[in-house]
Formats: sequence, structure tokens, C-alpha cells
Amino acid sequence: MKNILKRRLFAALLAVLMVFTGILFSACNREPTATELLTKAALNTASLDSYAAVMKMDMSMSMMGMTIDVPMTVDMKIKNTLPSPVLSAHCDMSMIGQQIKMDLYSDGEWMYFSIPATEFTEALQYKTKISAADEYDFNEDVADLLKELPEDLLKDVEPIKNEDGSYTISATLPTESFNEIYNDLLDSLSADYGAIDMEIGNTKVEITVTADGYYKEYIVDFTMKMNIEDVEADATAKCSVVFENPGEPVEIVPIEGCENFPESEM
Repeated sequence: MKNILKRRLFAALLAVLMVFTGILFSACNREPTATELLTKAALNTASLDSYAAVMKMDMSMSMMGMTIDVPMTVDMKIKNTLPSPVLSAHCDMSMIGQQIKMDLYSDGEWMYFSIPATEFTEALQYKTKISAADEYDFNEDVADLLKELPEDLLKDVEPIKNEDGSYTISATLPTESFNEIYNDLLDSLSADYGAIDMEIGNTKVEITVTADGYYKEYIVDFTMKMNIEDVEADATAKCSVVFENPGEPVEIVPIEGCENFPESEM
């Protein structure tokens, strides 16, 4: 009788163990959800002491019967030191056939600018105190774009696993949610272009997370109807940040001769 009870008890325990093992095995081998991937990427990327990234803003505006393309690229390297970051950046922007280039370097106390000569302007080099150069806070510009998406907007989104082990999450967001999440970005655009009565549409987000859990690429794509100085305009905008080997050390090189740049109060 005792042997029968022991066998039954053993069988019951074995059955429970098999069920538990199956659940554990399943949990360990399932693919991560979009929310899990993006939450981890946000935490890991925010904790970086330094990073290299390329930020792009490609905008095309149609107004008064003509179309104006305004592409802008900022290739940056940043070390998050206190009280101000050390950084270098190369900025490239074009508008109505004119190209504007600028190199920047900050040692945490001064911001140094080097602007090459163009067909219409002479070369310009100067430095200014960091407090006067707050508009060049690229950390803030990146933060305006790298917003976390609420879980309820991602519940039906299936991440796509890429050959390199990274994951891509693509989502079309409701306009109201997009306006709330990317409010800082939209306010910045409105201020930069003097736009009012902005109406946002076709809102899409595509985010790629590296195999080790950092943001690799973050893209926001949308259309706008707006009023610029009483002129109606339609625009498309694609904003992106692409990180270069996130988690790897970054070397920042000053602009040659910047220590001799004259001071300007901007």
C-alpha cells in the first residue's frame, strides 16, 4: 500500500514538474514583446555615458505653388559630463539652393563654432559661453525624438527580428496620441518655422533595437498642414536618430585651433 502511495505521489510531483518546466521553457524561448524591447532600449540608451549618432530632419514644404526641401543632418558625438556635456558636431543644412555647414565643439564650459566661407559669406570662427548656446543642446533634441510609446499603442504590434539579431518595431499612431507623445518635437518645429495652426496626419514610427538592447535607429514620419505668416502650407517631415555602435566608447576631437577663437556673446 505504501509503495502504491509513493508511486502515485511521485507521479503527481513529476507531472507538476513537467508542467512547470514547460512553462519556464516556453517563457525563456518566446520572442520579446514590442513594449519589452522598447522599455529596455530606453533604459539602456539613457544610461550611456557617451554616444555617437546622426540626427536627420528631412522636410518638404509646398506653399504658394512651389515646393521647398529643407534637409538637415547633424553628425554628433557626446560625452555626458556634468554640469554640461562635452560634444562635437558637424551640421549640414540646405534650403533654396543654399548649403550651410557648421562645426561645433564644446568642452563643457565654452561652445566653439567654425563656419566655412560660402559664395556670399566669409568664414567665421568664434566661441561663446555654454549658457549663451543653449539652443545647441543636442541631448535635448535627441530626447525630443526618443519618446517611449505607451503599451496600449503597441499591444497589436509584432516586432520583426532581423538577421543581425536586432528587432524592428513599426507602428501607425493615432493623431491625438502622436501629438501628445511628440509634443516637444512639434513645438520645436513650430517655433523654428514660425508655424501656427499645425494639423498633423499620417503619423508613423519605426524603431530598431540592437541585439544587446540599445536604440539603433528611431524614425518618426508625419505630414503637416500649417499656416506660416498667413500662408497655407503642406509639409512632410521625417525625423530620425541613428546610433553608431551604442555602448562603445566615443572619442571627441576639438576643432583645430579653437582655443584661439575670439569670444562672442551671440
